[in-house]
Amino acid sequence: MTTPQDPPAADLEQARRWLATLHGDAPGLINIVSTGNWVGEFYPTDDAGLDAAVSYIARLDRQQRAGIYARVTTLSAAPPPGRRGLADLSLSFPGFWADLDIAGPGHKTTEKLPATVDDARRIIDTSPLPEPTMWIHSGGGLYPWWLLTDRHQIEPGGHDDIGTLTARWQLVILAASEQLGYSYGQGVGDLSRVLRVPGTINRKTALGRECRILEGASGVTYTLDELAILLYTIDLPDPQPPAHREPPTRPQPANHTPGTIGPFDALDEVCEWRDLFEPYGLTYVGSERDGAELWRRDGASSAYSIRAWPHVCVNHSEALDLPSGAGHRLTHGKVFAHWHHHGDTSAAATDLIRAAAGHPDASPAARSLRPAILDHIRQRCTVRPWTPNTPPDDVPFPDAPTDHITQIPMSTRTGEDPPWPDDPNRGDHTTDAQIMAGLYIDANAARAHFKDDAEDVEGSGAKPPPLDVATMLPVGLRNFVTAVAEHLQVPVEAPALISISILSAATSGRVVVDGRNGWRQPSIVWTATTMHSGERKTDVVRLAAAPLRQIEQRMIAEYLDGVQTFKRDKADLEAQDRDLKQELRRARGADRARVEQDLMELQVRIEEMPADAGPMPAVLVEDITVEALSQRLDENGQALGVISDEGGVFSLIAGRYSKDNGPNLDLYLKAYDQSPVRVDRVMRGSLMLTKPSLVVGILAQPHVLEKAAGIDGAMERGLMGRFFLVFPESTLGKRQIDTPPISPVVAARWEAVVAHAYSLRACQDEEPHVLAIEDGAHSMLRELRMRLEPHLEPVVGRYAHMTDWVGKLAGKVLRLAGVFHLADGRPVAEPISAATMNHAIAFGIWSLRHAEHIYASWQKRAATPAGEGTEWVLEWLKRTGKTEFTLRDAQQGAKRTKWYTAATLQTALCGLVRSRHLASCARLDGAGRRQATGMFLVRGDQ
Repeated sequence: MTTPQDPPAADLEQARRWLATLHGDAPGLINIVSTGNWVGEFYPTDDAGLDAAVSYIARLDRQQRAGIYARVTTLSAAPPPGRRGLADLSLSFPGFWADLDIAGPGHKTTEKLPATVDDARRIIDTSPLPEPTMWIHSGGGLYPWWLLTDRHQIEPGGHDDIGTLTARWQLVILAASEQLGYSYGQGVGDLSRVLRVPGTINRKTALGRECRILEGASGVTYTLDELAILLYTIDLPDPQPPAHREPPTRPQPANHTPGTIGPFDALDEVCEWRDLFEPYGLTYVGSERDGAELWRRDGASSAYSIRAWPHVCVNHSEALDLPSGAGHRLTHGKVFAHWHHHGDTSAAATDLIRAAAGHPDASPAARSLRPAILDHIRQRCTVRPWTPNTPPDDVPFPDAPTDHITQIPMSTRTGEDPPWPDDPNRGDHTTDAQIMAGLYIDANAARAHFKDDAEDVEGSGAKPPPLDVATMLPVGLRNFVTAVAEHLQVPVEAPALISISILSAATSGRVVVDGRNGWRQPSIVWTATTMHSGERKTDVVRLAAAPLRQIEQRMIAEYLDGVQTFKRDKADLEAQDRDLKQELRRARGADRARVEQDLMELQVRIEEMPADAGPMPAVLVEDITVEALSQRLDENGQALGVISDEGGVFSLIAGRYSKDNGPNLDLYLKAYDQSPVRVDRVMRGSLMLTKPSLVVGILAQPHVLEKAAGIDGAMERGLMGRFFLVFPESTLGKRQIDTPPISPVVAARWEAVVAHAYSLRACQDEEPHVLAIEDGAHSMLRELRMRLEPHLEPVVGRYAHMTDWVGKLAGKVLRLAGVFHLADGRPVAEPISAATMNHAIAFGIWSLRHAEHIYASWQKRAATPAGEGTEWVLEWLKRTGKTEFTLRDAQQGAKRTKWYTAATLQTALCGLVRSRHLASCARLDGAGRRQATGMFLVRGDQ
């Protein structure tokens, strides 16, 4: 019996050594790309950047990417989103290279290739080039490298000179290859070339072969001048430019009638192939006589990878994540769908419409298309421009593209078996007993139950979308939030929202945002995220709050030092008092008068000295009564943060420890807006807080928030309306075990962001800092308010049932924009930009979708006692993928839940049958006898 072996994993130490050798501390950015993501990520070249690059390589390796590559040069700047950067962005040139393919798996060219490593080495030996510094085995070939003693920094305008040298270098190798009868790839010398990273695994053709540095290399380095002189002493023709340096420009379309075609047809009318190919890393190499453009991918051994005519292309490379072969004629839309939506044409068409509308949910690839393309789609498809205030359902995004698709109606089955024992579609006269026994005679007959659409029930509606970190968070939050989510394997929403509250708590009471015309909001943001038990809520809070806890610990340490000093000073004064009193008993005449005077002055100092060193400072609190909270606010500049991973604060608000067991809402409601509040305390009289500031950040289980919504007055007085409410999709059951640690660079950056925010709060100025907003940001915020207002109309307004939440959304967005501004390290003197406001508005509209979902959940559950069971059944079916099940199956799954009883489960199942999410039919045993309970069938589109 053979023991299965673990798949090979990357040697990260070797990968880091190579990146340090190639680019360590060089100017510019390292670009790491992979199969399926040829844009990749960009990192600095210092130690922290190398660590981050290696962490990214580790993540790609865990995803079993077929290839992981590094660019041969650094980049002078990060290219626009969705683009990898061409040769003109190259900055640091480390030396010359070659890419020698060896015959075998992964190389399907008909040209002759070297059969062995020694054959490949012979090409370099045959050439007049010097001994390489080192050799790398890519797993399918060899990379000889001639490294420079000192890396060459390419000056502006110098790219053509270096490009000519690298192209000529490849011509020398090509000549040696042809002399030995071998083929050699084209385009190898491009400055934007990417090569496999030593230490990674070459999984091309599903084989796991290590890319590694070979031993026995010379280690000799060269100057650029000596290699350049050598090149021009070799008698070879200069590199010839292609027949067309740029692909020919297509004629622009004539005027068309708006609104008559779909987004794929509109894309096809104006899109150049370069718009899709160049961002993906393909290079134009020429055109054929019939006008077909020839494009080649990086690393290709053949002359071209794709042939492209004006409206269709044919892919000849299996490494491009596209269907290959002449039988697959791909339009612009289908190429876009395959590369950016895994071939889902419906999702791709929706993405194009969103980008044309300017919607923040559009992908970076769609948003980066030329403005002329998006303008054309907008006109041809009659797309209404999106504004940050467009309610979620108001944007006319089609569910599927209307072009290139022929809808074929399904035939309707006739002669169905009659329902048995009753017709469940003849009104709602069926009993629970009939449903549980089986309404239909068999499964075929039961499918007639699904001929009408299913009714919406709790848990069956579309879940709100996940947080788009790129469009809804500022740069200052993205890396930390993403790193925590990946490290802990939690939904990204959890660290995002609690980090927002942490930043808000850092500035609480010291920063206000001016929305103009006398409208100001403090930088106080409340968040509440629901997570199930076991989803690492405590760890999320611990990591996000760590910088603020460190600040608090330093304050406490200083306080304790002060306590010791206070005790010493007090003891010294008391000792002096005793000494003077003894001296007074012995003193006579003038000495007595002097001692009396000294004693009197000393007693005044003692009387003026406080009774103790004062209360211990605090920045964050958790499980604290309202009375104690008021006292702690008074002791800490009237500013605190309540950050909790359990949500116990809601039970305290509900009045768990209050004298009359009634809710204590006033302090929280007032402290959200910094309004004065008087707190009556049982033992110590009343306390007046003139400007309390309280930030709340909660990670809690769903039932905690549901109970909070049921607190008397919580909805009517706007307690829940003050929160950004989010219910992310759980990661339980889908988490990876071995996850990368949070990079020290990312953690240090987060610590600096929080420290910057807290430095504003620590300032002792009497007036708070005021953040202004730019004109563009003001216009966006004003539009948001205008668009929301009509939907708040009582009874008929879309949000009439949740005016407490939506009515505060604009204010929450303004507060959030202030927090986002500080998260990016912006000074308070700089106004909030339109870009920052756009992040805040996109976040606000996204959270509105979650709030709608959560409010609907609360209302339906209040009206339906079996609501929790209904939601569980639907989630259970989703996770198990069942298409049919018995009552016993459901009981086995549900019996460990807190809500389960036999009656509750039966009520949930019957409700789902009546709403046509399920159907039931008779179940027979082996002898054909009907069983007591039937079989449940799951709706196909469930």
